[in-house]
Amino acid sequence: MKKLNAILVAVTLIVLAGVVQAGTITITASTTFLNYNATGTPADVATDSVGYLISSLTGYVPGDILTLSSSGTACLGSPCVLVTPTFVGILSSTGGGLTAAPVGSPYNRVPGALGTSGLPDFASAPTYYGGLVTINPNDFQITSGGVAPTYVGADTLYVGISDSYYADNSAGQGTPLTVTYSFTAPSVPEPGTVGLMLTGLAGLLAFGRKRFVRS
Repeated sequence: MKKLNAILVAVTLIVLAGVVQAGTITITASTTFLNYNATGTPADVATDSVGYLISSLTGYVPGDILTLSSSGTACLGSPCVLVTPTFVGILSSTGGGLTAAPVGSPYNRVPGALGTSGLPDFASAPTYYGGLVTINPNDFQITSGGVAPTYVGADTLYVGISDSYYADNSAGQGTPLTVTYSFTAPSVPEPGTVGLMLTGLAGLLAFGRKRFVRS
């Protein structure tokens, strides 16, 4: 029985290795790290995205796989046009804030932005006023189905939405705009593998129980 107990503990540890540690980032409808036009009448003004230190996110373990997924709706326009906005993210190696000047060149407002996310680059639209370029060659789209960017060398995550006119965005009748993140160990067995292990364990326990009863 001691051997069976040891096996049970080992399998339990393997299964627990796959437990997802998750958290949620809530953003406003005008949040972005992209370029925007802060001049003109009216101005196309956005709220600066906050940089989140990856090491401070719930469940962070060095080497784990980071997964991001998006949800929520907001009013993009006035009067309210309720839509599901396009969520975008970017990784940085500086741990600092965005550049102070949102207008003009360079339009990459994220110091130390990394192009190693392993995801396709996202092409954002120009600003509504002024037609300023907002494309950042290092950003990526965050979908409701989830994406897993490679964050080797990165210490900071920025998230926001992509919209050509930020000044008129609001929560309105929408639902909270959130980016859910989670960390999972890269060596977690496939569900089918775990199932086979548990089936084998059940057989061993049954066999051990019979031997114990006979003795």
